[in-house]
Amino acid sequence: MSEAETDTSKTPNANAELPFAKFERETLEADSMEAKCLPYPTGDFIQSWLCESWDKSMWKTHLMILQKAGIEFVILQFTTSRENGKYTAFYYPSQYAQDTELSISDCPTYNIVPNLLAAAKEVGMKVVLGLGGCSDWWSYAFKDLDWCETNANNTNLLIKELYDLYKGDYADTLTGWYWAWEMFGSKGNYEENLSKMININLDYMSELDASMPCMFSTYFSSYENVSNERFQKYWENLFSLTHFRKGDIWAPMDGLGSLSKLTYTRKEQLLQCYVNALKKNENISLWFNVENFVDGGGSADVNRYADQCDICSKYAEGLITFSYTHYYAVAQAGNAKYSLLYRKYLEYLEERYGITIIE
Repeated sequence: MSEAETDTSKTPNANAELPFAKFERETLEADSMEAKCLPYPTGDFIQSWLCESWDKSMWKTHLMILQKAGIEFVILQFTTSRENGKYTAFYYPSQYAQDTELSISDCPTYNIVPNLLAAAKEVGMKVVLGLGGCSDWWSYAFKDLDWCETNANNTNLLIKELYDLYKGDYADTLTGWYWAWEMFGSKGNYEENLSKMININLDYMSELDASMPCMFSTYFSSYENVSNERFQKYWENLFSLTHFRKGDIWAPMDGLGSLSKLTYTRKEQLLQCYVNALKKNENISLWFNVENFVDGGGSADVNRYADQCDICSKYAEGLITFSYTHYYAVAQAGNAKYSLLYRKYLEYLEERYGITIIE
């Protein structure tokens, strides 16, 4: 989804100095490995509650802030809200808002998607639109195959509608989809249900426009703290059953900062489980979703975040983040220190790798 060059084959400039003290932790295997991608994210998540009132001008201002942080594409995490089997909001003008079989009465619509796409086109940024997501998911509704298939088929209606409304005018801006149902490695054998659910959407995406990849972001659940072996096997099973296409991206949440009860060695092993599991499906690329927050909320120190980016870069083809917008941008974080220090980190990477991140 990113066109950025991530050539790490050059010998890094050993004289480049980090703008902060190196994050202290136990030694990992990654520390002696060569990077596969540059250690900074090129994609950023934003959630709809934050931007539902933004007009195109406000979006342009924000997107230019992201560009100054090296971000090349934005992922709108949700294009709808849904609970108890009904859509409760659409973040674009949808015909389905008036369909009482699918939506609540007086279902509101917002102009997030059209304003975002118009602004992104003007500033030259790519957009990935989030699909699906429902509060019922957290009741383990994915145990029910009928529920999975119903929700996937409803999602196909939205894929078609969003594509028809916006792809023609924003062919070079609207470049991909994000499958917003958040999955996690589980003790239960839900891989087959999930695969069938995903395949309904992937097969339809391929039929509609195979050039638009789909991104997924999974996580390690502390509520189902399974062994490394089970964690890897879970994803191996899913990857072997799912119709991923060339260009699709698996971008798990890195958990390096948020899984505070686990050692860094264990966290690295979970990253390695994804690497091993993806051997079951060569079509999909491995990225990581680097988390820049702390347990309980709040922004992570930039030195910790930079260390996470470094670790993940040893295993992944690219990085995204949750979320520069929510935790480092001044307007949301309420403190310029994060964005200023992160800017210095990017300048360090430019000097270290002899590249240009910020035009």
